[in-house]
Amino acid sequence: MRLAAPDAAWWLLALPALWALLEVHRRVRNRARRLSGFGPGLERLSNIAGARYDRLVVALATLAGLSLVVTALRPQIAIRTPAYESRDLLFLVDRSASMQAQDVRPSRARRVSHEIRNFLHAKPDMIARIGLIGFAGSSLALSQPSTDITTVLFYLDWIDEDRTPLFGTNLRAALENALDMVRKGDRKRPTVVVMLSDGDDGGPPLEVSVAKFVAQRIPIYTIGVGSTNRVPIPMSDGTSSFLLDEDGRPLLTELRESTLRALAASTGGRYFRSSTGAELRTAFEDIASRERRIVGWTASQYRDIYPWTLACGAIALAALVSLW
Repeated sequence: MRLAAPDAAWWLLALPALWALLEVHRRVRNRARRLSGFGPGLERLSNIAGARYDRLVVALATLAGLSLVVTALRPQIAIRTPAYESRDLLFLVDRSASMQAQDVRPSRARRVSHEIRNFLHAKPDMIARIGLIGFAGSSLALSQPSTDITTVLFYLDWIDEDRTPLFGTNLRAALENALDMVRKGDRKRPTVVVMLSDGDDGGPPLEVSVAKFVAQRIPIYTIGVGSTNRVPIPMSDGTSSFLLDEDGRPLLTELRESTLRALAASTGGRYFRSSTGAELRTAFEDIASRERRIVGWTASQYRDIYPWTLACGAIALAALVSLW
């Protein structure tokens, strides 16, 4: 609690003067009663006489005066808000050809970049820096962890506009790239990794990379994007044609969750599924909520409570007037 106008405390000196006036009033009143023949018998029958009445008047007058002084001091209570431990966040975004499938509108890849943008524009204060890694058959660090989200937004735009078909999905390459980014970066704060993919992994086994994440206590949250129905893969040139296999039939893709589930469970993260794209926002919010660690409390703002003291003084004053 704090006082917005502490100089008003000088008005507390008026309370002794108030008590003195009440004592003078009591003596003058009693003297007048004695001169008028108002004896002890009548005093016992009167509701406006006696020591009990005098004590009540003093108490109400003191309460009214004290409440008005406290109101003038403008007391305020602190509204405490939690302070969270900051985190670095790495997005690992699958850029393989299968992410062009349109079972998620407008496509898996475009919906992922759209929802990441929305998250960046309203990212929680606990997220200090954000990095971006794109991967398919190989992995590329697009944006080193930074507090400047414009760099991440730039590369998300670049991903959306890039028409180069990328084949294969190497999850291990993405994980090793993320570990290298963490190792070269600032380790003052923990790092959280979020991988967005359809789970169609064709790379080497992940056990070695996963063990490194576990050793460094870096959780991996995985989000499977797409439906479990087999759907064709559109060409990346913007036409309505599809990628074809050796027999001239459309290549089909589907969401494969097993690897993504195992990856999250092994590192202390969690797996989310997004079959329509709408679940991505909820997944990001859930991840941020899970990674919040309260390290203290701060008084970021204050709220006036003087209306309550003013109301208390008004009630006491009204009661005092009714007695007189």
